[in-house]
Amino acid sequence: MIHRPTSKQIEVFLKQLKDEAIVDVDFRFTDPRGVWHHMTFHVDGITQEIFDHGIAFDGSSIPGWKPIEDSDMAMIPDLSRVVNDPFTKNPTVIVFCDILDPETQRGYDRDPRTVARKAEAYLVESGIGTEAYFGPEPEFFVFDRVNYDVNENYAFYNLHSEECASPTSPFLVIKDFWMTASDTGLIKALATRLLLPLIASGICALICFLSSKNLVWA
Repeated sequence: MIHRPTSKQIEVFLKQLKDEAIVDVDFRFTDPRGVWHHMTFHVDGITQEIFDHGIAFDGSSIPGWKPIEDSDMAMIPDLSRVVNDPFTKNPTVIVFCDILDPETQRGYDRDPRTVARKAEAYLVESGIGTEAYFGPEPEFFVFDRVNYDVNENYAFYNLHSEECASPTSPFLVIKDFWMTASDTGLIKALATRLLLPLIASGICALICFLSSKNLVWA
């Protein structure tokens, strides 16, 4: 079930926009693949109608959702999930949204948030458990340089990192740094810089170093 913003939540939200001199409000949701989608409103465009009826959009543009002849959908702001965007030039807040199916007036059954709520409800009803935790685990590699090319008679790629075993970094041996305490330090410093904005955004993040060049977030 979608919970529309309460009058108190709206009051607190509008006060935040004023107190922090917010310029833009970014309304976001994810599709079934976990890809972000959004609509950004200038603060002057934030009206009561957005909270009462949501933000209409074309659901046929979202992969795996509505066909073009039945594409009306609405984003319902969840004012319990508002964070400041640490990456924008203008002061911006991000508001996470639920997706409403106008025909049923219920949460759209392919909206990941609706799916998660149903999973949580089933968990409790079945007696399997009482709480469920959902979250991403981005894993990525950091390179200083990547070269590649594909042609009619050849293909190649070359990956270079100061913390990766290579002819220019002979002191590092392949797989020697997997889960070891040793680290040349460059990636660790970068990881901390990446972690701090997540924490400032209200995301409880745990960073794990699997190797000198491989980062996993949970």
